[in-house]
Amino acid sequence: MGRRSSRRALIWIVALTLIFSSLGLASAAAPSDIKGNWAEGSINSWISKGFVKGYSDGTFRPNGKVSREEFSAFVNRSFGYSERGTLSFTDVASSSWAYQDISIAKAAGYISGYVDGTFRPKNEISRQEAAAMVFSILNLENSSSADLYADTINSPQWSKSSIGAVIDHGIMVGYTDNTFRPGQAITRAEAIVVLERAFKVKSEMATTTTYDAAGTYGPISGVLAIKGNVVISAQDVTLQNVTISGNLLLAETIGEGDVFLKNVTVMGHTTVNGGGENSIHVENSVLGTVTVNKPTGSVRIVASGTTFLGEITLQSSSILEETNLTGKGFGDVILSELLPDGSKVIVTGKFDKVNVNANNAILDIPAGSSVDSLIMNGAGSVTGQGTIRNVQLNQSGASVQQIPTNIVVAAGVIATVGGIAAVSTPIPTSTPTPAPIPNIPSNAKAITVFNFGGLHPVVVGAINEVTSTISLSVPFGTDVTALLPSIASSGISISPSAGTLNNFISPATYTVTAENGTAQAYVVTVIAASTVAAGANVTINAPAEGITAWLAPAGTVNFTATAADKTKLVGDGTASVIVAPTALGEYNLFLVNSDDPTDVSLAPVGILTVVEGSTEPVNLGVSANFAILAKTGVSTVPESTVTGNIGVSPASSTAITGFGLTLGSAAAFSTSEQVVGQVFAPDYALPTPSVLTTAISDMETAYTDAAGRAPNYTELLSGNISGQTLAPGVYKWGTSVRIDSGKDVTLDGGANDVWVFQIAGGFTQASATRIILSGGAKPENIFWQIADTVAIGTTAHFEGVVLGQKEIAIGTGASVNGRLLSQTAVTLNKSTIVVPASATDSDKVAIAKVNLSLGDLSAVTENIILPVIQDDAAITWLSNKQEVLNNEGEVIRPIEDTVVTLTATIEAGSEIATKSFVVTVKGMQDI
Repeated sequence: MGRRSSRRALIWIVALTLIFSSLGLASAAAPSDIKGNWAEGSINSWISKGFVKGYSDGTFRPNGKVSREEFSAFVNRSFGYSERGTLSFTDVASSSWAYQDISIAKAAGYISGYVDGTFRPKNEISRQEAAAMVFSILNLENSSSADLYADTINSPQWSKSSIGAVIDHGIMVGYTDNTFRPGQAITRAEAIVVLERAFKVKSEMATTTTYDAAGTYGPISGVLAIKGNVVISAQDVTLQNVTISGNLLLAETIGEGDVFLKNVTVMGHTTVNGGGENSIHVENSVLGTVTVNKPTGSVRIVASGTTFLGEITLQSSSILEETNLTGKGFGDVILSELLPDGSKVIVTGKFDKVNVNANNAILDIPAGSSVDSLIMNGAGSVTGQGTIRNVQLNQSGASVQQIPTNIVVAAGVIATVGGIAAVSTPIPTSTPTPAPIPNIPSNAKAITVFNFGGLHPVVVGAINEVTSTISLSVPFGTDVTALLPSIASSGISISPSAGTLNNFISPATYTVTAENGTAQAYVVTVIAASTVAAGANVTINAPAEGITAWLAPAGTVNFTATAADKTKLVGDGTASVIVAPTALGEYNLFLVNSDDPTDVSLAPVGILTVVEGSTEPVNLGVSANFAILAKTGVSTVPESTVTGNIGVSPASSTAITGFGLTLGSAAAFSTSEQVVGQVFAPDYALPTPSVLTTAISDMETAYTDAAGRAPNYTELLSGNISGQTLAPGVYKWGTSVRIDSGKDVTLDGGANDVWVFQIAGGFTQASATRIILSGGAKPENIFWQIADTVAIGTTAHFEGVVLGQKEIAIGTGASVNGRLLSQTAVTLNKSTIVVPASATDSDKVAIAKVNLSLGDLSAVTENIILPVIQDDAAITWLSNKQEVLNNEGEVIRPIEDTVVTLTATIEAGSEIATKSFVVTVKGMQDI
């Protein structure tokens, strides 16, 4: 009997006891600032296990940024690295707390410094840097999936393939606006989730299933998913009906014996180190990339049925044979430069592309076989009676026995074709005659884009070239029976065409035809999926008359149309509302013939995941200190009135127009007669730039948080909420939302109730209309997450916090009781903006004085970040020893320990208070 063994790296058991054991973390109590955070579950899980703690003030600061040295320490603890290496970085002192962790990281091989010899340990680590570290740690395969995001298509190669790989493995994901934000600093919450996911991937990759005795393995029917890697180390093994998430190794110990792969899909890489001249049989299988490297002798690989081997690299003598083939068979074949001299490769069948990179190797194409495109990058020899359609000769010394239909010889290359020397002929200078360029029809036949542009937002297909599959996830309730895809391909035609409606209830096949007549089929799978809160009102297109729709718990095998554990929907094809189940979990949507309940759709046409909804306000972080915050500019047609602070970043103060700004005495902010508060820009004095950077980051995090919450209502009234009274909850639309003229909207709820409006399009409020709050509802608990432009009409009144991805335009005489936080620009026109629940100036100063903190000041060795805003009050600083610690928080360490008094002046309107901090700056003798 054969045996199947599994091995897991014990390091993961040990590592889980070490994670985040230090770095200033003190309190084990549940932090006060993670409730409702998108990573709340992961943070709480790690806290409950003792992997990470909060700060002594009872917070966790999930949106706090992580430096390069801190992330290195996190990785070392979580992955159990302990071996130290030698450091040569010029900016990492041996006295630094991080010196040991950075030396461990260098020894582990997942970090590198900059070209100037520095490591820059204090720099915030970006998302692309974190992706590169995880990529190195897990030794992932390169991926092009970064092309799925608008802002990573042109990323540098050092990070692009890493980003693609971590996306493929689900370790990191992009944002709802189809961006990845590679340069954005990673937060503490993101770091925990990334490392948590990396643990899971590493655990799966660390599992190896070994088949070391003859026999048949795998189910007779169905498909078995094997997580991790697989090793076949014995001959006469048949592996059938399995999908391998990792790599496959056919070990050297197979010897000259046989191995049979039947209906096997390998998501990773396949390596062939064993097998003889009658050995490896691949039937109805998909192997993405393959390397053949048998130490001695030749190995034969036979492809049959629907088999597809995407790219096969040969580093030893091989026989590749296609027989009884209905699929694509072998893709690109590469005779590696590592092939030993005298090696022989025989290809039998019809091959699209063969690259000969080896010198002194023989490629034999026997009679009846053909190669469409042969590229000779090495001085190898091609023999046999088979046909060659196109040949490119790039290396002198190459020889081709056959006479191809089309021949291209690179300049200066001396080669032999059909026994005749072929030498590039120089072009005469007197009468230049260009060398004829053969018209070689292209073999390109890939689908490069497959989207549903008619949906809002656009749904982008994930294309897997290895398996020739495309997957798309559309919102639950989308009518998948008539979708119009937008398609781009490298071929000359595609069937069905891009302008044809198609039914995607079942997987659909699209076939691309190349110029040379060859074709490639792609299988497109569409799943309608959404996540909603328990008991949510979900709008979907009801099935046609005579058909009912049923929500059944995931895992339902024998479908019986009873209402005991299922939700029934009867409709006539129009939009209908169903109530999601109250029990948490995943549900599948099936279509059932009312006349014949046994006639059930073979596969679910939608997946609805029911989760516990969040009732907490969206955490705005530092962005809550602003009435208006924008990235590219804030402008007004005077006179507007803004009660609260204005901030813009990264655009400079010149992007704030119409306010008549006066720069303050401390040069950290300016003022305006139109602003009851302060105006901040990144070109003002320190620490304003860093404060604004944090505020912008927190604004983006809040947008993502609001967009990711599970809805209680979906597609309500197709986005026309005119005249409606809306209860608290999360509302989600895949369209724009509008309030029409003469129809006010009322938000009715208590003082602690929360509204979140998720709008994939824009928002338009007609002139003179009002949003009215009743029942004690507060504007600071109302959040409008809007992906497109916002337009508030003339004299209209708006309530709540706008988290906008594009421009927010407030019309003439319009008023807003809330905040305008835009990832582009905000424009006013004689408008009135008031921050929610505005406290008196005296209250602001008193609250700011209580909350103002600088942390532990007993042993300061580095610059201190001095806030210039706290709870809507402005702050200026004065040090009594400028030569040691100046007013901007810059530390100039003295020879001996020195005590400095920092005094904060807290101002709001005419109210002023002070608060002093005693700082001990450590002397240089401590180095």
